[in-house]
Amino acid sequence: MTLMTMAKIAVTLPKEVLARTRLAVKRRQGMSLSAYVAKALDEMNRAEEEFDAYLDEALEQTGGPVTEEQKQRIDAILDGFERRRAERAKKRESAK
Repeated sequence: MTLMTMAKIAVTLPKEVLARTRLAVKRRQGMSLSAYVAKALDEMNRAEEEFDAYLDEALEQTGGPVTEEQKQRIDAILDGFERRRAERAKKRESAK
């Protein structure tokens, strides 16, 4: 087990989140609230790092990130879809 240097911080949480967290800690006898929060944050950070690595790999395999020109083309296509959806909704409403 690797010992880490600890730092004390203050965190503001919604009361409901704190209550649920305290219940979860109580079920895990022997684990403090600080240890529970540290574990949750560590798991979240690791998951984000794994996702970033996966995304980097996917972008590398597909030719890189979306270019500004591609974004504009995608936006134009989506705008067209939205416009046609609104027109169909208007026709259905007027047919009632």
